[in-house]
Amino acid sequence: SVSNATRWEPAFAQGVQLWRDPADTRVWVINGHNRVALAKKLGVADMPNPFFIEEPTAEKAMVTGALTNIADGHGTSLDAARFFRNTKTTMDEAIAVGLPMRQKIVTDGLALANLNEGLFNAAVRGDLPIERATIIGQRITNHDLQGKLAQMLEREAKKGRRLTNDVIA
Repeated sequence: SVSNATRWEPAFAQGVQLWRDPADTRVWVINGHNRVALAKKLGVADMPNPFFIEEPTAEKAMVTGALTNIADGHGTSLDAARFFRNTKTTMDEAIAVGLPMRQKIVTDGLALANLNEGLFNAAVRGDLPIERATIIGQRITNHDLQGKLAQMLEREAKKGRRLTNDVIA
């Protein structure tokens, strides 16, 4: 996200999350890898105001970092969906941890995470447009019905009928 930067701006580097492994006291970057890489590339010695998160394990620290990224609107809705699927995070859990439910990456990520395996993989491959996949995941919770809708859309496309996302919604 900062690969094209050619100068260091401390105000843009705030909020790097670090985690100290209780087993060996090594410090790991949990959130802000790109900013740390840029600092190293430009020879910056100290990050401004790093934030140490308190978690007992690396796995929990990574979850905190991922949730922070999602809450900050970083990454894509597919990144968020992968996280939600892997952690089996529900909408109620997303609300409970304080994710901003008005943020598109959160709502779209939850919708995409709701897709059946075939449709999710099609969205990941780019065979199913993300906007269409999001509409399906938001509106249909039943995985069998999602598959039936996808089959119907495919049949209609073979007949030369292209349904718009508005019609599908």
